[in-house]
Amino acid sequence: MSQRDITQTAQPRPAGSAPQTRPRPLFVETLSIPAFRYLWFSNGLTGMGVQLRAMVVAWLVLEMTGSTMWMGMTNGLPTTAIVIFSLLGGVLADRTNRRTLLMWSRITLAALSFLMALLVTLGLIEIWQLIVLVILAGGFNALDLTVSRALVFDVVGKQKILSASSMNTMAISLGNILGPTIAGVLIARAGVDAALYLLFAAYLVSFVVLIRVKGSQPTAQPKRASIARDLAEGFRYIQSAPIIASLLALGALAPMATIYIAMMPIYAREVLSTGAQGFGLLVAAWGLGGIIGSVFLTVKGGKGHKGLIVFGSGLALGVLMIGFAYSQVFPISFALTAGFGFFAMVWLNSVNAVLQTVVADEMRGRVIGIFTMAPQLMTLGWLLGGAMEVLMGSQTTLVVSGGFVIAFSLLVLSRSPGLIRID
Repeated sequence: MSQRDITQTAQPRPAGSAPQTRPRPLFVETLSIPAFRYLWFSNGLTGMGVQLRAMVVAWLVLEMTGSTMWMGMTNGLPTTAIVIFSLLGGVLADRTNRRTLLMWSRITLAALSFLMALLVTLGLIEIWQLIVLVILAGGFNALDLTVSRALVFDVVGKQKILSASSMNTMAISLGNILGPTIAGVLIARAGVDAALYLLFAAYLVSFVVLIRVKGSQPTAQPKRASIARDLAEGFRYIQSAPIIASLLALGALAPMATIYIAMMPIYAREVLSTGAQGFGLLVAAWGLGGIIGSVFLTVKGGKGHKGLIVFGSGLALGVLMIGFAYSQVFPISFALTAGFGFFAMVWLNSVNAVLQTVVADEMRGRVIGIFTMAPQLMTLGWLLGGAMEVLMGSQTTLVVSGGFVIAFSLLVLSRSPGLIRID
């Protein structure tokens, strides 16, 4: 810089000129969008419902049957509906107005919750009825999550999607804490049906709030003749777009995170010798790290390097899994678990943000529908982790899983090097 430039830079602002204002942080700009604020609150209520329903149904099944097998089946069977409804939600999100579709989804979830509560109140509930209602609710939740992610992009646009996505996840995480806590008190004091009526109220309020999300989507794509043809078109599009295929492949790593969770109780009891209390603290560390990760992305927003964050956080997850495998001191295990929760949240939201950035508008719903399946199928990680632990032990399970995450991330990077340059 020349002396003249320095002098000009140092000159005081002329009298009467407008003061220079610093640009607002991106997350403040995102929250200043009224439609996003309503959508954010509505999504938080709906996300709360997922954990709340799982908790209430598990307790109800135990009261009805006394069987942990029935409890596992009732909460596990919706997995089949998740795949179907995620794909269906993606197609419908590209064919219809997303806000309208989301409203129908949430009023349906409210109706299913009310019916379940009413059957319990009247003493008419049977296990087969509960299973049918839970499968339907799990399916509509999958559809809901797919459509709501696409709608968030419609509301905030490309530059704010990372910040908005992390805020959306934060709202759901807070709902997951508050919902089950309140439900536990209600079950103890007023019975299971009271908690189910709370679930109904949460979905109903979520539906009402969505009415205020106006002007959120461009003109909807014209309806096509066949949903199956639309879905096939989506898969052909993914096949022809290597970057999108690579991102979806990375999304398939999500169940690997559950292997980490599955090993935590074993480590708490047999390696760290901290018992149930230590296991609870490790779970809390995971949640704390996730919230900090959401805050980090909320503040960082759209400052670039999204592709680099995707791969950096993915590699960090693998390293932390291996580190936890060899840790035998509780404070270190606690720190590693908090770090894993942090990077898991950063990774998931970054992959979603990059996908939303590069996908064609007319394919957004279908691509997000396929991506959404992975986090919702994380229960498969419990099955995989349990089987691996029996075959090779907990430490080797974590080392192999962490090594696989690292190797697969590097493989995707080698096949799609352009991903790392996406801002």
